[in-house]
Amino acid sequence: MFRENFTKMLQKYPNCVEDKKIFAAYMKDLFPGEKLMTNVLTSLLELGIIEDINLSTELNAPFSYRYTKNLMDNYGYSEENAGNAVFLMCVCYGEAVLGKTCTLQPQAAAEVTRDDPKVGGLYQDLFSFRMNGSKAVITGCNDASIRTLVVPNKLQGKFMQSIDRQAFSGMANLEQAVVTEGFVDIGSAAFENCNKLRQVILPYGIRSIADRTFAGCSSLTTINMPETVFSMGNYSLSGTGIKSVMMPNSVVIIGRGVFRDCDKLQDIKLSTSMTEISEEMFWGCTNLKKIVFPSNVRKIGKNAFCGCTAMKEFMIPDHVEYIDDEAFSDVSPEFVILCEMGSEAEKFAQKHRMKYQLI
Repeated sequence: MFRENFTKMLQKYPNCVEDKKIFAAYMKDLFPGEKLMTNVLTSLLELGIIEDINLSTELNAPFSYRYTKNLMDNYGYSEENAGNAVFLMCVCYGEAVLGKTCTLQPQAAAEVTRDDPKVGGLYQDLFSFRMNGSKAVITGCNDASIRTLVVPNKLQGKFMQSIDRQAFSGMANLEQAVVTEGFVDIGSAAFENCNKLRQVILPYGIRSIADRTFAGCSSLTTINMPETVFSMGNYSLSGTGIKSVMMPNSVVIIGRGVFRDCDKLQDIKLSTSMTEISEEMFWGCTNLKKIVFPSNVRKIGKNAFCGCTAMKEFMIPDHVEYIDDEAFSDVSPEFVILCEMGSEAEKFAQKHRMKYQLI
């Protein structure tokens, strides 16, 4: 009954949501017995939900989760009251007044029980997890239609620390992934072959990105790397659409082929903590033109720059002690190594009859 009457109020006075004081006054006059819901809904206005509803094309589970979590964290409301208020604002204002598409389900506190996952529409209910000893690991999402994925850091009272291997791989509609605070590592192939994935937001605290985590995400152009990332696994970003990379200096361990076949990659700043350019690291990066070489690198691995045809010159410092024979295979005929006299790079260039210039 409240939902129906609340909808009628918004349809009759749609401008009341533009001012929280006016909105609260209408609520107190028309629903004097709904003090708690009035407070929660007014808090939503303070958070800017109306502006977001006006701009959104679809009011879905990720939209709901963001505001539900904000109400819980910043205002102290229970999960049920917060989620129910977001649902009411989306369906009663967004759908009934503005005609937006709303895919949320009702979740009135009196109707929701933890024993029946079919009841309610909490965003967290879309996810599964397992325990690995005392460590909680999120294992997947059962809604393949999701376009924006906000990976929750708490499920059923457990704080999530890891994303399991292949947890979200192959999600055909996924366009954006937001990993919330609290996660420390991402498992192998966790997002592999999510072909529409364009943007990934990682939280401060992430320590490792495992093998093939984002491999084959051909539309991926934006990913932030926090200053806590310590290791990147084999082929972890291979085949993505990344154009520019700023690798944090916290990265020490670099696996094989991390950027292999990233044919849109043009420039990259590597971590100053790295000690080697790993095997196949930039294989097939046909547009790579610029690279800032770290001062601690001592080794350039096999096929590290294989097929980097856009690179015309490369400065190899004298502190590099080993260069694999095939490190620069299939580069441009115009390719020139810039090096110092007597350096390992000069010896390499002479041995392989490659052009070089002393600096």
